[in-house]
Amino acid sequence: MNVTISVLGPEITLKQNLTLESESPNLKDVARVLLELDRIKWTPILKDDLPPMQRYTVLINGRNIQSLEGFETKIREGDEIVFTVLIMGG
Repeated sequence: MNVTISVLGPEITLKQNLTLESESPNLKDVARVLLELDRIKWTPILKDDLPPMQRYTVLINGRNIQSLEGFETKIREGDEIVFTVLIMGG
């Protein structure tokens, strides 16, 4: 199964295709695969010191995962997953 992963943020902009071996993966599976492929690149985005929703917003095909099933959301062939890093300022 092929999906597209994008990251948008102040320190990183990335777009890559990802092939998943699982027949019925969810977003948690995608995060695990990303960390296995390149921990150095993905740790700043998927690090454990803050809950995910305080670090970034995740969109699957333009829909926020908070309106779906969170990290249990099923991923399908051709989905586009976007991690948008949150930026705060004043």
